[in-house]
Amino acid sequence: MTGGLDAADLSRMARAGVAALDTERGLALLDEAIDRPDGALLPLHLDLGGLRRQAATGELPALLAGLAHTTPRRATTVTTAAGGAASGQAESAAFLERLANLPPADRETELLELVRTQTAAVLGHRSPENVEPHRGFLEMGVDSLAAVELRNRLGALAGRRLPATLIFDYPSPAALAGHLDAELPGAASASGSSVHTEIDRLETLLATLAADSGGTEHEDITARLRRLLSTWNDLRSTDDQGADDLESATADDLFTLLDNELGTS
Repeated sequence: MTGGLDAADLSRMARAGVAALDTERGLALLDEAIDRPDGALLPLHLDLGGLRRQAATGELPALLAGLAHTTPRRATTVTTAAGGAASGQAESAAFLERLANLPPADRETELLELVRTQTAAVLGHRSPENVEPHRGFLEMGVDSLAAVELRNRLGALAGRRLPATLIFDYPSPAALAGHLDAELPGAASASGSSVHTEIDRLETLLATLAADSGGTEHEDITARLRRLLSTWNDLRSTDDQGADDLESATADDLFTLLDNELGTS
């Protein structure tokens, strides 16, 4: 029944408290379902210990709460869940405080490492080194379920609810790290962070298109990028020249400039 699942899929199921069904057990449950009058049945091999651990930390989905059988220890469970939630909040607060005190370059590195580490955990990789910064999440095998888990992991550390479309809006670790850099407390210039985020997204998009774009399309894109870079450099040169002119201007030059700008000459 789980022949089409890889190690990452099985690991994610195990973290959710659901164990794999072998073919023999799956067919036996199918036979039982056929003989029952119930309208909808879901064959599951639950890891009750895993469900209870999630319940203890407040992470168990409400849909599965009744299956964890924690009612006899309700007071203990509530206390433990509160303690687990408080521990998670403390971890988030410590992370955000450390992040806010980092220099911009170190902050970007820290966030990228965070995204790569959490992505590696979701995909079942042993090391974040297996997660390339500019490779698309979908290309790496992050499906809808993995996307939800990744969002929840990052949201827990960020101390906020992140959008369900997170990895589709920011489709690579570098782009997502740039977004988090702009959104989390202690961000530098909002405009500067936004520009870097958009450049990361553009870089990811270009990497995706490179293999599929034909000769003419590739030339058109290259020409537009060169024009954009030329315009950016020209703007910077103009700003620098304007600053030099202003510093060397005399009082009469400044009054003449004001008269011309205000139309009072």
